[in-house]
Amino acid sequence: MDAHRMLDPAAWLGFAPLLAAGLLLYIAALTAVTLRMLRHPPRKTYGWAVARGVAGEPSELTTPRRFERWTFSRAGLNFEVWDIAGERPAGPVVVVTHGWGGSRIEMLSRVPAIAPASARIILWDMPGCGETAGACTLGGREPADLLALLGVVDQPAVLLGHSFGAEVSLRAAASADRLVRGLILEAPYRRGITPASNILRAVGFPYRVNLPLALAIIAMSNRESPRSKWADLASIPIGDTPVLTLHGSADRICPPEDARSFPGEFVLVEGAGHNDVFEHEQAAEHTRAFLDRLSG
Repeated sequence: MDAHRMLDPAAWLGFAPLLAAGLLLYIAALTAVTLRMLRHPPRKTYGWAVARGVAGEPSELTTPRRFERWTFSRAGLNFEVWDIAGERPAGPVVVVTHGWGGSRIEMLSRVPAIAPASARIILWDMPGCGETAGACTLGGREPADLLALLGVVDQPAVLLGHSFGAEVSLRAAASADRLVRGLILEAPYRRGITPASNILRAVGFPYRVNLPLALAIIAMSNRESPRSKWADLASIPIGDTPVLTLHGSADRICPPEDARSFPGEFVLVEGAGHNDVFEHEQAAEHTRAFLDRLSG
């Protein structure tokens, strides 16, 4: 090919369909990988706990806790539950919901802060997480799963949710009528795309085009609007349900300013990140005081 031919714009235009097809194929593959990552996060099971030298069940906590195992079923999945005895019989039941990629094992670290002011603590694994089969639906079925769990518990409870678990708890509370006595939101976000984009950016994975496409596909598979992941969770109607929001000042996944938008009491835990809020006594003290107000 001579130099004139190489510089001819018309010659390059012949490559445009091929380049466009290659770009579309790249975006489609990237979106498919993103979709799988969102629906199948790494599982935190007993082996995860052993590898990190942390408790893998309630009896292995620094202060061992009495507990019962039981299961409930909904929509083709079986859920294992830990029903942990609290230290205050007149206190509320607290149902604890982990975040995206978390598990009930990970949420054991919250038990020492909750137990002194609660009668029972219920921990469970959402679909595609921990030891529950299936795939994460990013809110498509998880709120209904939590409502089914509340139905088995069969008494009003305080819902404590971390990150995605906070969204699930909020959505369940909006439909739970008198089954919810209060909400404790740990590291919540206002829009679902926010933590997802921050997680992908933190690991150096593309997100600007593929993430919105993947979230839209998940929303449509849940029979929701593709724009649902951009909806403002702070506007979910929960009536006069008491709310305590705990957020780390150094959280790089969910911005602290997001958490200030939720109703009720807001506590900024100085120095805490996204996953270690309850390692700070400030969070434990406010949680126990909140549960104390709901006792009796």
